[in-house]
Amino acid sequence: MSGHIPDYRERTRVLLDFLFGPNDPVILQKDIVQWLKNKNHKVTEAALSNFKKEFQAEDIKITIRRIKRYFKLLEQFVTEGLGYSFDQNIFQYVSGENPYLVTVPGNNADLAAFLRQFRQLHYHPGRLLLNGKALLIQNAKQEVIELGTRLQGFTSYFNSQSDAAFQKHFEEALARGVNIKCGLLNPDSEAAQPYFAHRAAFDTGELHSIAIIRAVIEDLKSLQFQLNQSSESGKMELFTYDHPPYNHFFAVDRQRPDGVIIISSYLYGLKRAKSPVLIVTKQADPILFDIYNSSLEMILNRVKKIS
Repeated sequence: MSGHIPDYRERTRVLLDFLFGPNDPVILQKDIVQWLKNKNHKVTEAALSNFKKEFQAEDIKITIRRIKRYFKLLEQFVTEGLGYSFDQNIFQYVSGENPYLVTVPGNNADLAAFLRQFRQLHYHPGRLLLNGKALLIQNAKQEVIELGTRLQGFTSYFNSQSDAAFQKHFEEALARGVNIKCGLLNPDSEAAQPYFAHRAAFDTGELHSIAIIRAVIEDLKSLQFQLNQSSESGKMELFTYDHPPYNHFFAVDRQRPDGVIIISSYLYGLKRAKSPVLIVTKQADPILFDIYNSSLEMILNRVKKIS
Protein backbone atom coordinates (compact mmCIF):
# COMPACT_ATOMS: atom_id res chain seq x y z
CA MET A 1 0.00 0.00 0.00
CA SER A 2 2.89 2.37 0.79
CA GLY A 3 3.98 2.25 -2.83
CA HIS A 4 0.92 4.31 -3.78
CA ILE A 5 1.63 7.18 -1.38
CA PRO A 6 4.36 9.01 -3.36
CA ASP A 7 2.27 8.74 -6.54
CA TYR A 8 -0.79 10.26 -4.87
CA ARG A 9 1.31 13.01 -3.32
CA GLU A 10 3.07 13.85 -6.59
CA ARG A 11 -0.11 13.70 -8.65
CA THR A 12 -1.91 15.91 -6.13
CA ARG A 13 0.94 18.41 -6.26
CA VAL A 14 0.71 18.53 -10.05
CA LEU A 15 -3.07 18.84 -9.82
CA LEU A 16 -2.96 21.77 -7.38
CA ASP A 17 -0.28 23.54 -9.43
CA PHE A 18 -2.43 23.07 -12.52
CA LEU A 19 -5.56 24.49 -10.87
CA PHE A 20 -4.13 27.19 -8.65
CA GLY A 21 -0.63 27.84 -9.93
CA PRO A 22 0.58 30.77 -12.04
CA ASN A 23 -0.06 29.02 -15.36
CA ASP A 24 -3.43 28.80 -17.11
CA PRO A 25 -6.14 27.72 -16.72
CA VAL A 26 -7.08 30.15 -13.93
CA ILE A 27 -9.94 28.62 -11.96
CA LEU A 28 -11.92 30.13 -9.12
CA GLN A 29 -12.19 27.85 -6.10
CA LYS A 30 -15.90 28.60 -5.69
CA ASP A 31 -16.53 27.35 -9.23
CA ILE A 32 -14.81 24.06 -8.45
CA VAL A 33 -16.83 23.61 -5.27
CA GLN A 34 -20.10 24.43 -7.05
CA TRP A 35 -19.33 21.92 -9.82
CA LEU A 36 -18.56 19.21 -7.26
CA LYS A 37 -21.78 19.97 -5.38
CA ASN A 38 -23.69 19.59 -8.63
CA LYS A 39 -22.17 16.12 -8.79
CA ASN A 40 -23.48 15.40 -5.27
CA HIS A 41 -20.09 15.61 -3.56
CA LYS A 42 -20.04 17.08 -0.05
CA VAL A 43 -17.30 19.69 -0.06
CA THR A 44 -17.01 23.32 1.03
CA GLU A 45 -14.74 26.17 -0.03
CA ALA A 46 -13.31 26.33 3.49
CA ALA A 47 -12.48 22.61 3.54
CA LEU A 48 -10.85 22.73 0.12
CA SER A 49 -8.90 25.84 1.07
CA ASN A 50 -7.63 24.21 4.28
CA PHE A 51 -6.57 21.08 2.43
CA LYS A 52 -4.71 23.12 -0.18
CA LYS A 53 -2.85 25.16 2.46
CA GLU A 54 -1.92 22.14 4.53
CA PHE A 55 -0.79 20.11 1.54
CA GLN A 56 1.29 22.92 0.05
CA ALA A 57 2.86 23.56 3.46
CA GLU A 58 3.74 19.84 3.60
CA ASP A 59 1.94 19.45 6.91
CA ILE A 60 2.94 16.07 8.32
CA LYS A 61 -0.49 15.70 9.95
CA ILE A 62 -2.27 15.40 6.62
CA THR A 63 -3.24 11.77 6.00
CA ILE A 64 -2.94 9.82 2.77
CA ARG A 65 -6.67 9.08 3.06
CA ARG A 66 -7.41 12.82 2.97
CA ILE A 67 -4.99 13.34 0.09
CA LYS A 68 -6.65 10.57 -1.90
CA ARG A 69 -10.12 12.02 -1.26
CA TYR A 70 -9.28 15.50 -2.54
CA PHE A 71 -7.17 14.13 -5.36
CA LYS A 72 -10.12 12.11 -6.65
CA LEU A 73 -12.50 15.08 -6.35
CA LEU A 74 -10.18 17.49 -8.15
CA GLU A 75 -9.18 14.91 -10.72
CA GLN A 76 -12.86 14.41 -11.58
CA PHE A 77 -13.32 18.17 -11.98
CA VAL A 78 -10.27 18.48 -14.24
CA THR A 79 -11.11 15.49 -16.46
CA GLU A 80 -14.91 15.74 -16.63
CA GLY A 81 -15.45 19.43 -16.00
CA LEU A 82 -12.52 20.85 -17.92
CA GLY A 83 -11.91 18.18 -20.51
CA TYR A 84 -8.21 17.73 -19.63
CA SER A 85 -6.38 14.44 -19.27
CA PHE A 86 -3.20 13.40 -17.47
CA ASP A 87 -0.20 12.63 -19.68
CA GLN A 88 1.98 10.14 -17.78
CA ASN A 89 4.90 10.73 -20.12
CA ILE A 90 5.30 14.40 -19.26
CA PHE A 91 3.53 14.15 -15.87
CA GLN A 92 1.20 17.02 -16.70
CA TYR A 93 -2.43 17.69 -17.54
CA VAL A 94 -2.96 18.38 -21.21
CA SER A 95 -5.83 20.14 -22.92
CA GLY A 96 -8.55 18.34 -24.84
CA GLU A 97 -11.00 20.13 -27.12
CA ASN A 98 -13.00 21.61 -24.24
CA PRO A 99 -11.06 24.33 -22.38
CA TYR A 100 -13.04 25.71 -19.44
CA LEU A 101 -14.88 29.01 -19.64
CA VAL A 102 -13.16 30.83 -16.78
CA THR A 103 -13.59 34.11 -14.97
CA VAL A 104 -11.25 37.06 -15.55
CA PRO A 105 -7.82 36.37 -14.06
CA GLY A 106 -5.67 38.76 -12.04
CA ASN A 107 -3.45 41.52 -13.34
CA ASN A 108 -0.44 39.25 -13.76
CA ALA A 109 -2.16 36.96 -16.27
CA ASP A 110 -1.08 37.15 -19.85
CA LEU A 111 -3.94 38.30 -22.08
CA ALA A 112 -3.25 35.73 -24.79
CA ALA A 113 -3.20 32.91 -22.23
CA PHE A 114 -6.43 34.21 -20.77
CA LEU A 115 -8.22 34.26 -24.12
CA ARG A 116 -7.03 30.75 -24.96
CA GLN A 117 -9.01 29.46 -22.00
CA PHE A 118 -12.38 30.26 -23.52
CA ARG A 119 -14.10 27.41 -25.25
CA GLN A 120 -15.27 27.74 -28.79
CA LEU A 121 -19.01 28.18 -28.57
CA HIS A 122 -21.23 25.99 -30.72
CA TYR A 123 -24.10 28.01 -32.08
CA HIS A 124 -26.43 28.35 -35.01
CA PRO A 125 -27.19 31.83 -36.43
CA GLY A 126 -30.94 31.82 -35.94
CA ARG A 127 -33.61 29.20 -35.31
CA LEU A 128 -32.32 25.62 -35.46
CA LEU A 129 -32.98 23.96 -38.79
CA LEU A 130 -35.82 21.46 -38.88
CA ASN A 131 -33.64 18.49 -39.76
CA GLY A 132 -31.42 19.12 -36.72
CA LYS A 133 -34.39 19.14 -34.35
CA ALA A 134 -35.86 16.07 -36.02
CA LEU A 135 -32.56 14.21 -35.61
CA LEU A 136 -32.47 14.94 -31.88
CA ILE A 137 -36.06 13.76 -31.41
CA GLN A 138 -35.28 10.67 -33.47
CA ASN A 139 -32.53 9.74 -31.00
CA ALA A 140 -34.28 10.78 -27.77
CA LYS A 141 -34.51 8.11 -25.07
CA GLN A 142 -36.31 9.70 -22.12
CA GLU A 143 -37.59 13.23 -22.56
CA VAL A 144 -38.03 16.07 -25.04
CA ILE A 145 -38.86 19.61 -23.86
CA GLU A 146 -39.93 22.47 -26.11
CA LEU A 147 -40.30 25.69 -24.10
CA GLY A 148 -40.93 28.95 -25.90
CA THR A 149 -43.04 32.08 -25.97
CA ARG A 150 -45.74 31.39 -28.57
CA LEU A 151 -44.59 28.09 -30.11
CA GLN A 152 -46.15 29.23 -33.37
CA GLY A 153 -43.18 28.07 -35.43
CA PHE A 154 -43.01 24.75 -33.60
CA THR A 155 -46.73 24.06 -34.08
CA SER A 156 -46.63 25.07 -37.73
CA TYR A 157 -44.19 22.23 -38.49
CA PHE A 158 -46.97 19.71 -37.86
CA ASN A 159 -49.13 21.42 -40.48
CA SER A 160 -46.60 22.65 -43.04
CA GLN A 161 -44.28 19.61 -43.12
CA SER A 162 -45.03 16.08 -44.21
CA ASP A 163 -45.63 13.56 -41.42
CA ALA A 164 -42.41 11.79 -42.40
CA ALA A 165 -40.39 15.00 -41.97
CA PHE A 166 -41.56 15.88 -38.46
CA GLN A 167 -44.62 14.33 -36.81
CA LYS A 168 -43.42 10.77 -37.39
CA HIS A 169 -40.40 11.40 -35.14
CA PHE A 170 -42.70 12.44 -32.30
CA GLU A 171 -44.91 9.40 -32.79
CA GLU A 172 -41.92 7.06 -32.77
CA ALA A 173 -40.41 8.79 -29.72
CA LEU A 174 -43.64 8.40 -27.77
CA ALA A 175 -43.80 4.74 -28.78
CA ARG A 176 -40.29 4.30 -27.30
CA GLY A 177 -41.53 5.70 -23.98
CA VAL A 178 -40.16 9.21 -24.46
CA ASN A 179 -42.21 11.91 -22.73
CA ILE A 180 -42.71 15.17 -24.64
CA LYS A 181 -43.36 18.44 -22.79
CA CYS A 182 -44.37 21.66 -24.53
CA GLY A 183 -44.64 24.98 -22.70
CA LEU A 184 -45.48 28.55 -23.68
CA LEU A 185 -46.35 31.88 -22.10
CA ASN A 186 -49.72 32.07 -20.37
CA PRO A 187 -51.70 34.59 -22.47
CA ASP A 188 -53.68 35.59 -19.36
CA SER A 189 -50.62 36.23 -17.17
CA GLU A 190 -49.69 39.70 -15.96
CA ALA A 191 -46.43 39.43 -17.91
CA ALA A 192 -47.94 38.78 -21.34
CA GLN A 193 -49.44 42.14 -22.37
CA PRO A 194 -46.52 44.40 -21.30
CA TYR A 195 -43.97 41.97 -22.74
CA PHE A 196 -45.54 41.98 -26.21
CA ALA A 197 -46.15 45.75 -26.04
CA HIS A 198 -42.40 46.28 -25.58
CA ARG A 199 -41.60 43.87 -28.40
CA ALA A 200 -44.06 45.69 -30.69
CA ALA A 201 -41.78 48.74 -30.65
CA PHE A 202 -39.66 47.02 -33.33
CA ASP A 203 -42.07 44.33 -34.55
CA THR A 204 -45.72 45.36 -34.81
CA GLY A 205 -46.70 41.75 -35.39
CA GLU A 206 -46.14 41.18 -31.67
CA LEU A 207 -49.38 43.07 -30.98
CA HIS A 208 -51.27 39.96 -32.12
CA SER A 209 -49.23 37.55 -29.98
CA ILE A 210 -51.80 36.94 -27.25
CA ALA A 211 -54.40 35.91 -29.83
CA ILE A 212 -51.75 33.76 -31.55
CA ILE A 213 -50.92 31.97 -28.29
CA ARG A 214 -54.58 31.17 -27.70
CA ALA A 215 -54.86 29.65 -31.18
CA VAL A 216 -51.60 27.71 -30.74
CA ILE A 217 -52.83 26.26 -27.45
CA GLU A 218 -55.91 24.91 -29.19
CA ASP A 219 -53.77 23.41 -31.97
CA LEU A 220 -51.47 21.82 -29.41
CA LYS A 221 -54.40 20.36 -27.47
CA SER A 222 -55.65 18.69 -30.64
CA LEU A 223 -52.17 17.39 -31.39
CA GLN A 224 -51.77 16.16 -27.82
CA PHE A 225 -55.03 14.23 -28.01
CA GLN A 226 -54.03 12.67 -31.34
CA LEU A 227 -50.54 11.64 -30.24
CA ASN A 228 -51.52 10.38 -26.80
CA GLN A 229 -54.37 8.34 -28.25
CA SER A 230 -51.94 6.40 -30.39
CA SER A 231 -49.25 5.95 -27.72
CA GLU A 232 -49.31 3.47 -24.84
CA SER A 233 -45.88 4.41 -23.55
CA GLY A 234 -44.70 8.04 -23.61
CA LYS A 235 -47.08 10.96 -23.22
CA MET A 236 -47.25 14.53 -24.48
CA GLU A 237 -47.82 17.21 -21.81
CA LEU A 238 -48.73 20.86 -22.28
CA PHE A 239 -48.16 23.69 -19.82
CA THR A 240 -47.93 27.47 -19.49
CA TYR A 241 -45.74 29.74 -17.37
CA ASP A 242 -46.53 33.20 -15.97
CA HIS A 243 -43.17 35.02 -15.88
CA PRO A 244 -41.71 37.11 -18.73
CA PRO A 245 -39.93 34.96 -21.35
CA TYR A 246 -36.13 34.91 -21.15
CA ASN A 247 -35.04 32.03 -23.38
CA HIS A 248 -36.34 29.45 -25.76
CA PHE A 249 -35.30 25.97 -24.58
CA PHE A 250 -35.21 22.77 -26.57
CA ALA A 251 -33.89 20.01 -24.33
CA VAL A 252 -33.40 16.30 -24.94
CA ASP A 253 -32.60 13.70 -22.25
CA ARG A 254 -31.39 16.22 -19.62
CA GLN A 255 -30.90 13.49 -17.01
CA ARG A 256 -28.74 11.30 -19.24
CA PRO A 257 -24.97 11.64 -19.77
CA ASP A 258 -25.60 12.46 -23.46
CA GLY A 259 -28.15 15.20 -22.68
CA VAL A 260 -28.47 18.25 -24.96
CA ILE A 261 -29.92 21.70 -24.27
CA ILE A 262 -30.39 24.20 -27.08
CA ILE A 263 -30.93 27.78 -25.93
CA SER A 264 -31.99 30.90 -27.76
CA SER A 265 -31.85 34.05 -25.63
CA TYR A 266 -34.39 36.67 -26.62
CA LEU A 267 -32.43 39.71 -27.79
CA TYR A 268 -34.02 43.13 -27.77
CA GLY A 269 -34.53 44.47 -31.29
CA LEU A 270 -34.40 41.04 -32.95
CA LYS A 271 -37.20 38.69 -33.85
CA ARG A 272 -37.02 35.55 -31.74
CA ALA A 273 -36.44 33.37 -34.83
CA LYS A 274 -33.31 35.41 -35.64
CA SER A 275 -31.70 35.13 -32.21
CA PRO A 276 -28.57 32.93 -32.26
CA VAL A 277 -28.95 29.42 -30.90
CA LEU A 278 -26.45 28.05 -28.37
CA ILE A 279 -25.99 24.27 -28.43
CA VAL A 280 -24.79 22.81 -25.11
CA THR A 281 -24.12 19.13 -24.44
CA LYS A 282 -23.61 17.60 -21.03
CA GLN A 283 -20.58 15.64 -22.22
CA ALA A 284 -18.68 18.57 -23.72
CA ASP A 285 -19.82 21.41 -21.44
CA PRO A 286 -21.02 19.95 -18.11
CA ILE A 287 -20.72 23.19 -16.15
CA LEU A 288 -22.52 25.32 -18.71
CA PHE A 289 -25.08 22.54 -19.14
CA ASP A 290 -25.80 22.50 -15.41
CA ILE A 291 -26.28 26.28 -15.36
CA TYR A 292 -28.90 26.27 -18.12
CA ASN A 293 -30.49 23.09 -16.84
CA SER A 294 -30.96 24.58 -13.36
CA SER A 295 -32.76 27.56 -14.90
CA LEU A 296 -34.97 25.29 -16.98
CA GLU A 297 -35.71 23.17 -13.91
CA MET A 298 -36.86 26.24 -11.97
CA ILE A 299 -39.26 27.12 -14.77
CA LEU A 300 -40.64 23.57 -14.92
CA ASN A 301 -41.26 23.65 -11.15
CA ARG A 302 -43.58 26.64 -11.57
CA VAL A 303 -45.62 25.79 -14.66
CA LYS A 304 -49.35 25.15 -14.92
CA LYS A 305 -50.58 22.13 -16.86
CA ILE A 306 -53.03 22.70 -19.67
CA SER A 307 -55.92 20.28 -19.33
